[in-house]
Amino acid sequence: MYLGEDVELFFASTNREEVELRTHLLRLTGVETRVRKEGGRDVWYLGATTDQLAAGGEELRRELAKAVKQAREMGLLEGEKRGAEKFEAGVSTWHGYKFTIGLKKSALRVELNYTRRENIEKMKEKLEPLGLREREHFTVTWLGEEKVGHLRLLKEDIIELAYVAKHGPKPQRLEAAELLNHLRRRAEEKGIEVLENLRS
Repeated sequence: MYLGEDVELFFASTNREEVELRTHLLRLTGVETRVRKEGGRDVWYLGATTDQLAAGGEELRRELAKAVKQAREMGLLEGEKRGAEKFEAGVSTWHGYKFTIGLKKSALRVELNYTRRENIEKMKEKLEPLGLREREHFTVTWLGEEKVGHLRLLKEDIIELAYVAKHGPKPQRLEAAELLNHLRRRAEEKGIEVLENLRS
């Protein structure tokens, strides 16, 4: 576990099965992560960001908060670390992803911003089974020589999600409902105006 400005977890090994086992155990606690290969080397690794860890189960979050507190008491940390309070309260994610939500010129704006193309591609793969297709229901744009990707949902897309959550096949209903719940919690964090806009 790295205790820099944020709190992150990282594990690497040449033994892929060992990394896959640890990834599986993390997923059992509610942390969405996966095995990756490091470059062209025969090294496998897993990583989990502060938000991914804070989206895990209560017991895991309690132990992480305790670890950060103990490290501070031992003088290993200075100042507050982003994430310590998240471990206590938890953070809302959908499959490990956290949408940003807000208002721009009174219009609802829901986005996912990543510097890694694979994260944007994976979100597209998760939205398409819910009936949301690129260019029809959501847009993806890249800025700065395609270094930062923006996946944007419009208000009409949220309405489509609500329809799927109510009338779609059962697996899609559950997924759409979970995504809507995540957006609702993110809107609550922003204040009543954003929440009311999402609900309307």
